[in-house]
Amino acid sequence: MMKKSKLVSIFAIISTTATLISCISSEKKPNKSDKVAGDAQKLAQVIQEKKESKEETTRVAGEAKEEAIKLAEATRIVEARKAEATRIVESRKAKAARAEKAKDEAQKHIYLTEEKKEEKPSNSRSSREKRVPSSHDNDGNTDVLEVAILD
Repeated sequence: MMKKSKLVSIFAIISTTATLISCISSEKKPNKSDKVAGDAQKLAQVIQEKKESKEETTRVAGEAKEEAIKLAEATRIVEARKAEATRIVESRKAKAARAEKAKDEAQKHIYLTEEKKEEKPSNSRSSREKRVPSSHDNDGNTDVLEVAILD
């Protein structure tokens, strides 16, 4: 019996050793399915991060596009107002130039009218008498004066 118990002891030791070796080797080498699952989880995480990044980029691009549209509209409004202001200023300048020209024409007309009055004697008797410097000419003849007045 002793031999049998020694044999059982040896078998138990071998069995325990084999179990320990098996446990140690399984701890050192991870299971392939666990590694694949870990890689798949990491890949899923990377895909999720890229998806979130793309969504964020799309959102930011949409906001930027909206801002660009608003800015373009504001720029269009400012340019329209600027053009209107320029048109008004040009209109006022043209109106002022026409007024200045009319003023100059009126002054010229007044000047020419006054000049013509000075050059052209009136046909009235009083103006004719005013034109004759005296009742006698330089020679002392009065009949020249009478002819001039009667004329």
